Amino acid sequence: MKQIKFFFACLLIFSFCMLSCGKEEPVSDYEREILGKITEGIGAKTRLPSFSRDLCVLDPEIRYDEELILSKYAGLFNETSKEVLYAKNAADRIYPASMTKVMTALLVAENCPDLTVMVPVTAEALESVREGSSLAGLVEGEKYSVSDLLAALLVPSGNDAANVLAVFIDGSIEAFVERMNSRAKELGMLNTHFVNANGLHDKNHYTSVYDLYLLMRTFITHRELAELASSRDATGAALQPDGSYIIRSWRSTNSICLGYTALPEGVSLTAAKTGYTVSAGRCLVIAVRSADGSDCIGVIAGAASHDALYEQIVKLLAQYCG
Repeated sequence: MKQIKFFFACLLIFSFCMLSCGKEEPVSDYEREILGKITEGIGAKTRLPSFSRDLCVLDPEIRYDEELILSKYAGLFNETSKEVLYAKNAADRIYPASMTKVMTALLVAENCPDLTVMVPVTAEALESVREGSSLAGLVEGEKYSVSDLLAALLVPSGNDAANVLAVFIDGSIEAFVERMNSRAKELGMLNTHFVNANGLHDKNHYTSVYDLYLLMRTFITHRELAELASSRDATGAALQPDGSYIIRSWRSTNSICLGYTALPEGVSLTAAKTGYTVSAGRCLVIAVRSADGSDCIGVIAGAASHDALYEQIVKLLAQYCG
């Protein structure tokens, strides 16, 4: 772990020298690639905090019991002690599916201080939403508060809500995706690239278990987001074109939030977001308070089934957090 931190510290110092004098070049393709990811589109004021913050750091020299978790990708991070408790292919690329919505919600919270603002559901926002995908039932012409749209995003995992919020924040889904990728770099998510706001499958839409840890640790600092991402259900008031309101009800997609899956004794839920596509498998990123009071973030990706996903996250939490 010390070697990895030393390596990145050296790279950081080297990059500042390179930017300030403009005379030296990276001495290898590997260094060029890493420095490119670190510096592309990011100013010096952003680069320094990205590598000086106290984070859990993956150590390739440490071996974990890979047979403990059947899914190909998994990780558990103690955010209080800054310790990686478990890692299985945690730096490999995965498809995030609806775990993408953690970033979507974070950007809304960071860029819209007034969550009571009313937002229209537009044809543009609904145009790319696929029938049969996870939806909140939003209808063109309706208006919702930002707060209600966040509920529609995080509780029933509405792809339509993700698009409506993206258009509201940046004027178009494409512009919002640019913001997503820029924010990912600021958070140190060097193995992440987004192409949409909702997580529908695309081969160029990917992340990693470790990058999801970096994202979730920031997400849970917003209490209103954490509360929604741990809720069993929610309601939203849809303002109709004629001035009347329709109340819409939404239910969580998360078996833990629904009470069907119990966490280990002493472990409490802070926030969680599920994800599923055929290519991604069953996925979950979860933040919990452990029995000893530590804050932990866990990820399971690529689980074979709904039941397997929850069996494995409970097993992982019981092993290290119970």
